[in-house]
Amino acid sequence: MTAATLNGEKGIISQPILFQARGLHKSFGGVRAVRDISFNIPAGVVFAIIGPNGAGKSTLLNLMSGLYECDSGSLIFEGADLSGLPAHRRVRHGIARTFQKIRLFKQLTVLDVEFDKTNQNIKMDTIHYMETLPDLSWKPLKWN
Repeated sequence: MTAATLNGEKGIISQPILFQARGLHKSFGGVRAVRDISFNIPAGVVFAIIGPNGAGKSTLLNLMSGLYECDSGSLIFEGADLSGLPAHRRVRHGIARTFQKIRLFKQLTVLDVEFDKTNQNIKMDTIHYMETLPDLSWKPLKWN
């Protein structure tokens, strides 16, 4: 991945800088995944990272979140230098990485999954949990 610049183009927003990357580099052996990436993300702006497979998008996100350490360069968020901070310390600044691969639990029912995500700190058996749900009465379908 190499940097694209917007200097001098229309549409540049004049807002305080929320996140700044300067001169990011990351190599894996002889493969340069990210090379000299620099950008500013102004406050209140939706920012996208796009590119073809193998362009370095995931590597860049991993550098930003602290899953990978930059070979060189700096990352600044709300004025705080994140360079060298591990991922668990960046979370305290509000930066975290999620993954697009979902992992389903084949042994769980839909009710089990719903129960887990809504009541993680409550111990309750299934019958009592079902009593807390809204009425989900089934009605037969009418075929014309």
